[in-house]
Amino acid sequence: MVVPKFGTAVWYGDGNLAKIFEQRKKLGFDYAEVSLEYPFYPSRKLYLTLNKLRKEFSMQLAFHLPISELNVAHPADEVSDFSLGLAERFIGWCGDLEPLYVNLHLHATSSSVKLEDIRKLCLKKAEKIVRRLAKLSKENNLTVTWENGTYGLGNRLSDWKYLKEKCGKRLRVCLDVGHISLISLRKGLSTEATEKEIVKWMKALRDNIVALHFHNVRKLKASVRDHLSAFSGELNSERILEVAKERLRLRAVLVETFYYLKDGKSKRITREELKKNLKFVKEVWKG
Repeated sequence: MVVPKFGTAVWYGDGNLAKIFEQRKKLGFDYAEVSLEYPFYPSRKLYLTLNKLRKEFSMQLAFHLPISELNVAHPADEVSDFSLGLAERFIGWCGDLEPLYVNLHLHATSSSVKLEDIRKLCLKKAEKIVRRLAKLSKENNLTVTWENGTYGLGNRLSDWKYLKEKCGKRLRVCLDVGHISLISLRKGLSTEATEKEIVKWMKALRDNIVALHFHNVRKLKASVRDHLSAFSGELNSERILEVAKERLRLRAVLVETFYYLKDGKSKRITREELKKNLKFVKEVWKG
């Protein structure tokens, strides 16, 4: 069994990059998934900074492309063409930093996507884009992954089954288990049914999943909070990770926990809580 790399999410809002890399390395993370949300757009300055930090702290990089700006499967060609051009520029920039993967959402955030004829149009467009970016990733010697979101295209397992059928191994998936959970709990499914839904996704896409975004979720009054610590959510984190370990051939697991619960309230995760989460995830793979 190949043990995956274990990563941490980093973005502009975390503050000084050098301090963040030093802190996360001390906690035991193997890589940092850097969000390229504005103002972390590709630039010479950012390239030099990240290249220096990955070498100084012996941490590999991965990248998450901007979410709001990239509507690559939008039904309107004007929007999808602009988004695709932007995505290709970002991916090309990432290549020289030798990332574990470059991740983006399968987005088509038009309200009309809920209509089946429009959804089919978007899926056909997504099929072509997956093929195109798979070719680009091969040319740049990197892996482009597609993440399941919580709205628009890509929030249904049927979307991914279609793309798997049409694109085969060209489709590389970054499975976000928290996003699946969020959708299920919002629908009123029980915790047990939600966990079964996650396993269903893993079974259906097992040959395409190369990375995992891990976080827990919990219902809080009228809303559902995701990106919670493994110890604050209502799902059986150990069981979910055990299934991932048994069924998937993962290269990377991102510990995407941003919050934890204290006195029933959601708080920004502390260094100690993040360390506990990483230790917990690693122990599943050691066991």
